[in-house]
Amino acid sequence: MTFPHRSISRPPNRGIRRVVSRLTLLTAALLAACTPVEPAAPAEATDESAPSPETAVLEGLIVFGPLQPVVKKDEPTPEIPPEAYEGRMVLVYLAGGETLLTEAAVQPDGSYRIELEPGEYVIDFTLAGIERSESVPAEVSLEAGEVMELDISVDTGIR
Repeated sequence: MTFPHRSISRPPNRGIRRVVSRLTLLTAALLAACTPVEPAAPAEATDESAPSPETAVLEGLIVFGPLQPVVKKDEPTPEIPPEAYEGRMVLVYLAGGETLLTEAAVQPDGSYRIELEPGEYVIDFTLAGIERSESVPAEVSLEAGEVMELDISVDTGIR
């Protein structure tokens, strides 16, 4: 390599660059190690299923079946695919079942969770095609602070 301001051609001194680079990294590491760190506050244990004292929680699992026409003894039971829950809603009506209060999407694992004010409700589920369910509509009565489980079985109509 030729340097225009010098009459001698020689390679740059890479050894000094390596030393400077290593010293810079070492200095940064030492500064990071010497910086005081505040201890983390202990995490509070929370129970996600617990409602606030003024509300109640309705939660459960949606189960579809049968998933195939013939279930053989030696074959494993097929799992419900997450797509089966896409667009499915748990519907909450005011007592009497006439007025829709809210709806909650069903999670890909089939679970749902709804926080509600204490009161009387009618719970339903969006069925499709020839599906039917004896689990819904269901009348529920929720009290403040209560967690109620309502699982919904859906008959797919496959025979």
